[in-house]
Amino acid sequence: MTEQIAVAGRWLALQTDTAWGDLQYTGRHPRGCWTAEWRMAPGDRGIYRGQPVDIYDGASPVWAGHIASVDPLTGTYQADGAAREAEKRLGLDSGGAASAGPTTAIAAAIARGMNWAGHTIASFSGDLPVDAASLDDGPLYLQQLLDAGAEQRGEEWWVGPDRIARMGPTTTTPTWFLAPGFIAPGVDDEEYAQYLFGRYYSSTTSTYQTAIAEDTLAPYGGAEKAVSLIGRGAMTSTKAATIMSKILQRDGSRLAVIGSVAVDASNLTNAGGTPADVRLITEGQMVRALGTFPDARRLTPYIDFVIGEVRHDATTVVTIQPLGRAATDLRALFEKGA
Repeated sequence: MTEQIAVAGRWLALQTDTAWGDLQYTGRHPRGCWTAEWRMAPGDRGIYRGQPVDIYDGASPVWAGHIASVDPLTGTYQADGAAREAEKRLGLDSGGAASAGPTTAIAAAIARGMNWAGHTIASFSGDLPVDAASLDDGPLYLQQLLDAGAEQRGEEWWVGPDRIARMGPTTTTPTWFLAPGFIAPGVDDEEYAQYLFGRYYSSTTSTYQTAIAEDTLAPYGGAEKAVSLIGRGAMTSTKAATIMSKILQRDGSRLAVIGSVAVDASNLTNAGGTPADVRLITEGQMVRALGTFPDARRLTPYIDFVIGEVRHDATTVVTIQPLGRAATDLRALFEKGA
């Protein structure tokens, strides 16, 4: 079934002057819905920046966001995913004061017009990821609060096509199985580290201290990385050590899959062997690549990877990019530099 686009509640396929084509939309893990783009005939089509966008597969939503850019001269329309609203919303409470709690800030931002439907994130009551005293100079952005909360719990946060914000661990169970011969493993330690050094302000000694986290079993590299926890305010050494341990779980040295892969129903199946419906492939799912050995020291004939980015278009082929893949193309290098 072909995807359909709705803008501000209007199904474009049902309008006489809003025929569209060349649809592409992406999702990323973490974060969720990320970008969308399509083309229409040049001219004013009644579509303007900020309007909500929903993409459906039949009656099921598969992407949600808002119009970010309109070029009526070329008929190009671009939208940002729902999660990206957190980049521009301040972390405030209902009274407009800086908030140290992500869930409080989400509720207040929705009340101010943020186009999320809600959240299922458990409260941080009694263990806020940011010390309230550190907000005296001004609030953080909502994305910063969510990032801090996710790191503290060793989880990730995302916003799906239902516009619900969620937080949870990265999956460890394969959803899809990739036929042999479509990927090759490699080692990329550019984004990973064996030692993490976290600088924080101690609530016990009122001095700056360093918490160290080490991956003693790392077989893929010995890089080191500095992490600043100072912006989260004063904390105990125990809390700093816990946060650093969670960050290490995410950033420690590991095997990387180099490159992206185009998949369709001919090379990707579910656990029962049924060919994949490509529109059900989403970011954050795990893929088991069969017939591929991680390295010469291991006998397991497969590698598992989490989908870091998925790109859909109006065909039966989907491009998936493994989480943690090296920045090897121009677009990825520009985003990395930003």
